[in-house]
Amino acid sequence: MSKRTEYLNPNEQIAFFFKRSGYLDDYHGDLKNLKLGHVSYDESVNEEFDYKLTANSTHDGTLLFEIQTIEEALIKLINRKTYCPNTFPVDKKIEELKDISYVVGDIELVNDFYRVKQKTAVSIPVVCNYVF
Repeated sequence: MSKRTEYLNPNEQIAFFFKRSGYLDDYHGDLKNLKLGHVSYDESVNEEFDYKLTANSTHDGTLLFEIQTIEEALIKLINRKTYCPNTFPVDKKIEELKDISYVVGDIELVNDFYRVKQKTAVSIPVVCNYVF
């Protein structure tokens, strides 16, 4: 058994997700310049974060499964479908929430290699900002 850990830039992975999904067929700019308004990157979040988004899969080692595991975690940010209950203001109700934005750190991609299987684990450190 061996293990490989990589750190990926979330902005590049989000751009790759949109490109792979066909949303950027008419986009001719540099994918590295593509940004989402509600997701920003800050390396300091790697050290201080509210929580980590995670996704896991076990597969045969095909690269597509690694990509799908990364996208499984990212889609929660893209669709604004995640928040941290521990940092949500106690004097507010979720129904009062108008918007949410995220500051994220590097995507940690860990692959454990077994005989004929590979386990992929993705984690993304996240800080939530709530707008009421």
